[in-house]
Amino acid sequence: MTLPDAVEEWARRDPAAPALIGLDGSVISYAELAETVAARRGSLRGLGGVTAVVDGDIPLLAAVAGESVCAPLPPGLAPDELDTALRQLGATYLILPGHEPVSTGIAAGPAVDAALLIRTSGSTGAAKLVPLTAGGLLYAAGIVATTLGLSPADRCLNPMPLHHTHGLVGAALATLGSGGSVTCLPRYSDEAMERALTTLAPTWYTAVPSIHARVAALAEAGRLGSHGLRFARSASAPLTGALRARLGRALGGVPVLSTYALTEAPGQVCGHRPGDVIRDGSVGRAVGCEVAVVDGRILVRGPHVSAAHRSPDGWLRTGDLGTLTGDGELFLHGREDDVINRAGEKISPEDVEAALAADPRVADVVVFGADDVVLGQAVVALVVPADPGVSAGDLRLSRVLDRIVLTGRIPRSTTGKVNRKALAADLPAPGPDVLAELRRIWAEVLFLPDVEVDADFAGLGGGSLQAARIEAQVAARLGVELPAFALQDAPTVRELAEMIEQSRMS
Repeated sequence: MTLPDAVEEWARRDPAAPALIGLDGSVISYAELAETVAARRGSLRGLGGVTAVVDGDIPLLAAVAGESVCAPLPPGLAPDELDTALRQLGATYLILPGHEPVSTGIAAGPAVDAALLIRTSGSTGAAKLVPLTAGGLLYAAGIVATTLGLSPADRCLNPMPLHHTHGLVGAALATLGSGGSVTCLPRYSDEAMERALTTLAPTWYTAVPSIHARVAALAEAGRLGSHGLRFARSASAPLTGALRARLGRALGGVPVLSTYALTEAPGQVCGHRPGDVIRDGSVGRAVGCEVAVVDGRILVRGPHVSAAHRSPDGWLRTGDLGTLTGDGELFLHGREDDVINRAGEKISPEDVEAALAADPRVADVVVFGADDVVLGQAVVALVVPADPGVSAGDLRLSRVLDRIVLTGRIPRSTTGKVNRKALAADLPAPGPDVLAELRRIWAEVLFLPDVEVDADFAGLGGGSLQAARIEAQVAARLGVELPAFALQDAPTVRELAEMIEQSRMS
């Protein structure tokens, strides 16, 4: 069955029922949706190959998937970025918003057995292609609908983009396949989310944690009033226990459900059902597929797993770390390639993030490893403070945290992912003034808001490991190799600055 076939089947159930609802309240019925898809498909006859669709809506994406391999792309790509994407996809045609297909001049690549070809970089930054069949997409949508107990009475609010499977499968196809209606926001904004929640009466919405945080803030500010939500769903990025509790309280006790899915296994692998008792770190149990954990690594097998990314025995090596309880509940522990090796100790950045996120003074946080000549990797937290008066030294809540950098925002993809390696590479370096720089180094290493220039190193809690880190940071940031036991001879910032100046003059 193709996606257009599925739309026709849905329309036969109840042609007059609402399928798509605009932010302005306009309604497209299932019959009208099927007619629109059929008309668009008719104008695309004979496309074949791979067709890239920029910022496509549901009718267009379904129509293209019936005549070609549809490769949805986000809006706003620069010309060189778009060219790179088209060449990687092997896209022979391109459809821009409001335009007919145009030839790209790119030679067709090997035939792809898929309805959709998703270009995703996840949290690694390296773009990859994930082919997904129509049967796999519809199966995945059915898993979501079954887990959530969706019915024709449900109305979904989808603030997620349709070029990724969270919005397309986990929201749109799951809702339409169960006979409900869906509102897709063209772009997320607080104003659009507030308007949709207060005027369109959705029964559920699905989003990434960063959007859930905004919804919580809207509700806490009294901007949402009464609502008809029976649950909120989270996917695409880990949801901390603190944010789950905050959103649930703000929405008046509405359940906040976690879901585990991947582009290669779209829609859902594991998930909570409304009414489940949810424990922090849990993403529920597998539905419609198999999950295994081998040596701490999560494997998935099921009908919706992309054939191009599974092993000969059908298992997808996800790259995620986790544990599985005896009754099948999955707990996530981060990505295998994100684990930080701090002086031989393996540290999950998600665990440190959870500790920081529980502090009400933290609005957003991401933790990553940065090269360190003493530790191998230092544990660094990039923090958006909820209160502008908060200092880095106020937030040391983990014994393994080596540095906190305060920022106004954390760069995330439209699906809530963070490229930790890119953040480590772009970690800001302080300036070269010796006294000021030494105060910054001491404050970072000793986790203090500030350090007085005449304060004694040992009196501040410094030991041999901290001394080694200070000496290494002085070498890296000031270009001075300190003698052994320098902090015994110069135990204050002022004395150490004088030692550095003398070494530069000698």
